[in-house]
Amino acid sequence: MPNILRIKRRVTGAVGAPASLAAAEIAFNEQDNTLYYGKGNNGAGVALVVIPIAGAGSFLSLNGGTVNGTIIMQGLTVTGTVKLSGLPTSNAGLVAGTLWNNGGFLCVA
Repeated sequence: MPNILRIKRRVTGAVGAPASLAAAEIAFNEQDNTLYYGKGNNGAGVALVVIPIAGAGSFLSLNGGTVNGTIIMQGLTVTGTVKLSGLPTSNAGLVAGTLWNNGGFLCVA
């Protein structure tokens, strides 16, 4: 008889990571479609931190999508078309390093 491997999962309830996992344990949240991993070991078999490692709820599809929040990119090379919307049209009062739209040109404050 074959062995069946089952992953801990949350079918109903809140989105987000489980409160805790055992060291090296994985869990899937069906509410936000994210796979989590228990990283590290506190010496008693409990993970030091629970991190997202896969899933549409935590990672952007290779086919694109929408990203909300702050994005920090270093050493980024872009090929193709990039669409940025909602950028300020003036640099007045912007924090240094903020992107803004200067008549169709992407500028950094």
